[in-house]
Amino acid sequence: MIPLNDLSREIEQLKPELDNAFNSFMAAGWMVNGSNCEKFESELAAYLGIEHAIGVANGTDALRLAMLAIGLEAGDLVAMTGNAGGYSAVAALSIGAVPAWFDVRPNGQANVDSFVELVSEAARASKSVKAVVITHLFGQMADVGAIVREAEKHGIKVIEDCAQALGAKVDEHLAGTLSDIATLSFYPTKNLGALGDAGAVVTKSNFLAGRVKSLKQYGWSQKYHNTEPLGFNSRLDEIQAAFLRVKFPMLDQWNVRRVEIMRSFDEAAPSWLERVIDFEVGYNGHLAPFKALLGERTKVRAWFTDLGIATEVHYPLADFDQVGLSGLRLVSLSETSDFCQRVFSLPLFPHLTSDEVSAITRGLARLNG
Repeated sequence: MIPLNDLSREIEQLKPELDNAFNSFMAAGWMVNGSNCEKFESELAAYLGIEHAIGVANGTDALRLAMLAIGLEAGDLVAMTGNAGGYSAVAALSIGAVPAWFDVRPNGQANVDSFVELVSEAARASKSVKAVVITHLFGQMADVGAIVREAEKHGIKVIEDCAQALGAKVDEHLAGTLSDIATLSFYPTKNLGALGDAGAVVTKSNFLAGRVKSLKQYGWSQKYHNTEPLGFNSRLDEIQAAFLRVKFPMLDQWNVRRVEIMRSFDEAAPSWLERVIDFEVGYNGHLAPFKALLGERTKVRAWFTDLGIATEVHYPLADFDQVGLSGLRLVSLSETSDFCQRVFSLPLFPHLTSDEVSAITRGLARLNG
């Protein structure tokens, strides 16, 4: 079976460097908040061309911290799309905020017109949207600029969820640099993955960076002095920072390879298999999604299984259809529902062999509608 991902290949490629990083970490005897964390944060900020990068324990904590930093409180409405795995909703609900879903475009990315409608409908219900989370789904850049312009008209703060989009750029603007504050995940399957959980919050704002740094460590202003309510423990492990520093120089090269592979899939796919990725708008090759005809996804996935090719669905249930997630549905979400019923992903990672890529492209070319 050609796997959806195989992290052992990445580790094998960099094993000597990872071993050295581990040995240096052990010899230093500094387990938390050490030099590797500081250097990784500096390297990440420099890569993005942004003032602040703050390492945290994972991507969901990064979202929660960003929401707290911009001042979200219990009962506040947070606009978000509902087809991105539920992570933004989980983070909002964890601080008592209320998800308010708006619809997506046919490619699964945030629809600015639906966002504007949501803000208007909330106002009619005597409610106001305090923040919006823009998720760059699959590593494809969403239309951040349009949403930021609309948000600014209403004093709405903008959070970019870049968990899948590190390195994606549009008009020389990297994902994570166009909003008030942005979040990253370094979960092992991400384009830059740790050997465990890790995340980061990035921002241009000194004020927001200061709040995140305090909130991620109990709300301390200095050791043992709690000054920020709702602080908790979300530190980036020193060992994960060390591993991330080994992998970071490979990110752009790996992203180029990912995009090349996706282009070969796109060229081979039959015309009835709907495209999700737009190569002309920033894309880093995180996932290889397509949309099957409505009702045909199971058959399409079975075709690839019979060929020995793994597939996955990112994501099978919309947030507003999840039993454990609550929120507001003030606008039509028909595109979101349609998208979740049709989307599926093929294997896409930089260490796919040429033979594996060829096998997948052949499978796409022979696929019957």
